[in-house]
Order: sequence, then C-alpha cells, then structure tokens
Amino acid sequence: MKDENMSMVLKYPEAFKYEVVNAVLKDNLSLEEAGRKYGIKGHTTIKRWLLKYGKTKSKLYNKMKKKEISPEIEKLKREKAELESALLRSSIKINCLEKVLEAAEDHYGEDFKKSIVRE
Repeated sequence: MKDENMSMVLKYPEAFKYEVVNAVLKDNLSLEEAGRKYGIKGHTTIKRWLLKYGKTKSKLYNKMKKKEISPEIEKLKREKAELESALLRSSIKINCLEKVLEAAEDHYGEDFKKSIVRE
C-alpha cells in the first residue's frame, strides 16, 4: 500500500511490534539500534509502538505468549497422556508377570526369584 507521498506503507504483525518494543525496553536498545536490528527505517514508527505497547506491554505480552505457549502446552499434555498410558500398561504387565511367577512357584514348589538372583 502507498501513501500520498508514494512511499511504501508497511503493516507489521502485532508479535513483531511487541518484539521490537520488548527489545527497546528490556535490552535497552536505542530507537536507531532497534531500527537497524529489525529493518525499520522510520524511528517514529518505533516511537509510536512504544507509546502504544509500552504501557500495555503486559497485556500484549500475555496475549502473544498465550498464542505461542498454547501449542507447546497441548503437545506436552499429549506427551504426558502417552507416558501415563505407557506406564499403566507397564504396571499391568509387571503385575501379571508377578502373578504368573507366584502361580508357577506354588505349582512347582520352587522359589524362582531366589534361583534367578543366585545365577
């Protein structure tokens, strides 16, 4: 999109704006340094973002973090469920094998656990 001066007007994503504001506020970058680092020619653009997002930084941060963290949380929840399921299956197998071993010991009158340890 072009303005009346025929210069290019860029639309930056909210996450990008937050990142620039965060760099200026937390990393103590000057407007010029932030402009160079992020490829923004006009320093007034960053000034406007600071005025807009600097005050509501925590709201914007939380909004952006929720978007970024949600997929990671969902992935971790899936992994946790899979691990819990695997643990349950393993516990059932161990329990079954212990019962079979006990039944075999009763049937043969032999303590197989001691036999295994001795070898």
